Amino acid sequence: MLFIPYTDDDFDWRRLSGPTGNSDTGPNSDHTGQGLYIYIETSSPRQPGDKAELTSPVFQYQRFVSVNNYCGL
Repeated sequence: MLFIPYTDDDFDWRRLSGPTGNSDTGPNSDHTGQGLYIYIETSSPRQPGDKAELTSPVFQYQRFVSVNNYCGL
């Protein structure tokens, strides 16, 4: 996995394919309609100031690598 859930936060990122389970929030799929995505559920019981963090190891490559991010709000 490219990202690792942070252990000292208030709630966690989720990794899914398909809908989030909440019809009022979240995507129905990733941008291709076939893959995985990560998201945070910010509905109740979340409170202002709650945080969900991800960490990533340092990557060392011998050649150029491209990582694409797609963001849906």
